[in-house]
Amino acid sequence: MTNYSNVLIRITLDFHGVNGSFSTVSINHEDEIFNISPTENGQYQFEKQINLPTSLVLTFGNKDMNKDTIVDENGKIVKDKCVIIKDISLDNISCGSIFLKKCLNIQADDGRSLFSDYVGFNSKIHLNLDKSDAFQQLMKWKLQQKTIDMS
Repeated sequence: MTNYSNVLIRITLDFHGVNGSFSTVSINHEDEIFNISPTENGQYQFEKQINLPTSLVLTFGNKDMNKDTIVDENGKIVKDKCVIIKDISLDNISCGSIFLKKCLNIQADDGRSLFSDYVGFNSKIHLNLDKSDAFQQLMKWKLQQKTIDMS
């Protein structure tokens, strides 16, 4: 019998640095902490076999809001130390770009909360995978996207 609760999660991150410095990222799963560093091209893929239901906490740090966001004379951001979450997949099935942009709840260290795939400040994302198998979890994510599309 196939075990649909045991899945491969893949989180693809795109790091953007300022003056050779990048944000720090750690992923906590069941008290095991994985410290993530970008490859030479600025990307990283975190992969782990997990059992559903579970949760992961992504922690983003090393951002100095006074030095790591560069703006031009008009106040437009020209360079920013950030991490973009490019994809989250379960058993090679993507959660979808709308989920990434509109359903990931980023909790900033300063108390702000927003939904985005762009993490440009010190913060945490609690990724709650509360369904018992990959299909149910992916359907939940798709329904969240559909609800947002309709509003």
